[in-house]
Amino acid sequence: MRQGGGHTTTAELNPWVSIWTQPRATIQQIVDSDPEQSVLILAGISGFASTLDSVRDTGLGDGIPWFYIVLICALIGSLLGIAGLYVFSFLLHWTGKWLDGRASQPFIRAAGAWAQVPIIWGLLLWVPLIALFGQDLFRSGSFGLESNPFFPYLFPIVSTGIVLGVWSLVVSLHCLAQVQGFSVWKALGNYVLVVAVVVIPVTVIVVVLLTITLGIAGSSLM
Repeated sequence: MRQGGGHTTTAELNPWVSIWTQPRATIQQIVDSDPEQSVLILAGISGFASTLDSVRDTGLGDGIPWFYIVLICALIGSLLGIAGLYVFSFLLHWTGKWLDGRASQPFIRAAGAWAQVPIIWGLLLWVPLIALFGQDLFRSGSFGLESNPFFPYLFPIVSTGIVLGVWSLVVSLHCLAQVQGFSVWKALGNYVLVVAVVVIPVTVIVVVLLTITLGIAGSSLM
């Protein structure tokens, strides 16, 4: 219990637990005490988890042992997770001002990082996945998985990971809403603005430039 001004306040929340069901109260406690608390660690681990999910079924396992794939994902994914947090937090802060958002970038980074807790816990699902399927997880398509005697267990494990990802999104909306002084719907609008103003235009520009570049390269080779 904490004492303040002669009054007893409520007990501190354990953010690793309370963020699941009390995201607003949890993130408020964090930004009130230390908005940088564990932010880089959370961003790095969530980046690792996201990268690991993205390389499953990509074919890397056709030539690289699963252990090295996991190690590469840990090294590269953690850096991408940290960089992504800073970039996306900057964009949320920038577009959030258009909606009268009040949060500083450190507060938005804290909201984004701690909202990844469900995804981070989801890393534990990789223990049974690798134990049951090993190298086949990273082979092209689903080669070898159907013949694995443990194949029926794949769907519930993967489905659990999807549920955790969706819950992480719900938590992120509540956390952003709290630090920005928004409703959840306005927080969703903050995300949509980033996608509409930055992500989609940048993607279109990149695709157009690649198309032009490939067209020029193709013409020069003819």
